[in-house]
Amino acid sequence: MVEQKIANRQAIELVCVPHGLEYSFLFPGGVAGNKFYCTSLNALNKFSEIYPHVKSVFSNELQEKLYSLGGLVNLNEPKRIVFFTESRDVDVNRKIIEDLKNAGLSFSLKLHPKDDETNYACFPDIDIEEDYSRAITSVICIARKSTVLIEALFNQSLPIAYIRDSKDTYYVTSVFPSLNDASIVKCNNYFELLDFIKNNARK
Repeated sequence: MVEQKIANRQAIELVCVPHGLEYSFLFPGGVAGNKFYCTSLNALNKFSEIYPHVKSVFSNELQEKLYSLGGLVNLNEPKRIVFFTESRDVDVNRKIIEDLKNAGLSFSLKLHPKDDETNYACFPDIDIEEDYSRAITSVICIARKSTVLIEALFNQSLPIAYIRDSKDTYYVTSVFPSLNDASIVKCNNYFELLDFIKNNARK
């Protein structure tokens, strides 16, 4: 708010490129920037509605520069499955791991920086992926409500928001407009998830 006031006073254009996901609710003080670069087309539509005085923009080229890691892709190989955990509600992470294991799927785990491998000691044979570039490139990317789903779009991966928890459902559908974008697949239960993976593992 202070930054915006100073920019207005000095007649300087303030441009905002958010460092993460935008929120779909109206902030009393608005958002920083006379020009705001949205993370998705859905966020652009939402921001144009709730902040009509701000020039909202979506640039695929900018998103590519921000998120693409330029990893090598072998189009002849089936896509690996990687589940990106969250640091909160670890029990939900465990339930998703159980779903993947019960489906007989081969997958890796990429831990959130604030998550800990000991949280999954009950899965002694779990494969932990250490390399972020390998984890996000040319994979079926499963996450709950994370920016990695946006990053996956720009690294030749298929992003799936697996929202089997009511709180996660609320965040994806009502809080983070970019995660509710049509470019991200939403699976609400085990059967939808399994069906999508079976039909898209080789794409």
